[in-house]
Amino acid sequence: GTRPPLATLADMAAAAVVARRCLLGLRSGRQGAARASAAGAASAAAPSAGGEAWVGRCAAVVGLSLGALGVLDAGRARLAARRPLAERPHGRPGAASCEEAPAEAAARQRPGVVLSESDVAKLLGVTAGVVRSVLGYADAPESFWDEKKVGGRKLQGCDSGVTIYAKKLPDFTSRVFMGVVDVSDATAAELVEVMTGHEGCRKEKIAPSVESFVNALEFRGCTSPAIGEGVLRIKTLPSLLGIISSRRFDYIVRPFYELPDGRWVEVAATLQEERVAAQLRGTPLQALAEAPDEKGLVRGFDFGSGFVLEPLDEGKRRWRVKYVMHSDPRGGLPHWVLDKAYPQTLIDFLKVAVLEVEKVRAEQVQQR
Repeated sequence: GTRPPLATLADMAAAAVVARRCLLGLRSGRQGAARASAAGAASAAAPSAGGEAWVGRCAAVVGLSLGALGVLDAGRARLAARRPLAERPHGRPGAASCEEAPAEAAARQRPGVVLSESDVAKLLGVTAGVVRSVLGYADAPESFWDEKKVGGRKLQGCDSGVTIYAKKLPDFTSRVFMGVVDVSDATAAELVEVMTGHEGCRKEKIAPSVESFVNALEFRGCTSPAIGEGVLRIKTLPSLLGIISSRRFDYIVRPFYELPDGRWVEVAATLQEERVAAQLRGTPLQALAEAPDEKGLVRGFDFGSGFVLEPLDEGKRRWRVKYVMHSDPRGGLPHWVLDKAYPQTLIDFLKVAVLEVEKVRAEQVQQR
């Protein structure tokens, strides 16, 4: 957490006092010892010089003791100034952040837009199109894909490693990728808890490429579960040793829901993607969709990405997880950089997600 400015100034002042006391004490001791040495051991004034050296050493000890007390005082000041931190909750969008009391979170006003029925209808058209796109990739035969790379060693809690598929599509600047892994023991609820995306979610804490999830714009007025609770803003971390800098993505999300065939799906696409932006014209989201990039931060495009969870047994304890990613970080990056970064992003997340499922299960056991 960030400390209040007054606490910071108090710490700086305390540190200055500590340094001064220590320096004065050490200087007195050194001066006394130097004068004693100059007087000579055989001099009649030796007892006086020795006494002066002794006084100097005492001053040094006193200075260091006062310095230690100053350190303790500064530490107490820091502890008093800091507010207790609560672990970030894994609630729905709008939950209190890790440094806010519930009352403060309720009082905080979020930016939002009021949607009409026609606005919601347009957003439903966007999410329905993205669902069709993601399911199309998930259901595509292996012959559809240009490349297939079978994952490495078997992941803990899985029947295999992560397999990566890649396909270059016409009229798109980047390829679509899909990571697939078979989870050997999990429920749909556990997988959804780990993989769903919203402010305060588990995914924000475990995804290696993500810095933050923020509900940037809250939907008000006419709403629907099929369009989420607002515009989800995701900021990514630099990747490939800084070759790819941080990016910002503004998403419309279709949260996880169950299909009639027992599969679970969650999809998302950015407002700025051309086809999505075209459907949002005339809605309150048009201004955000057409806003220019912020200085120093590139805004990425996502043509449609998401998760498809397919049950592999009647008891629905074994699942095939498919993570589809079709995005363009923009910024003029060469294709070889994206071809390296995206598969690694899929692999890294699926690895930590499988491990997080076990933590979810352990938490549920403790709560019973």
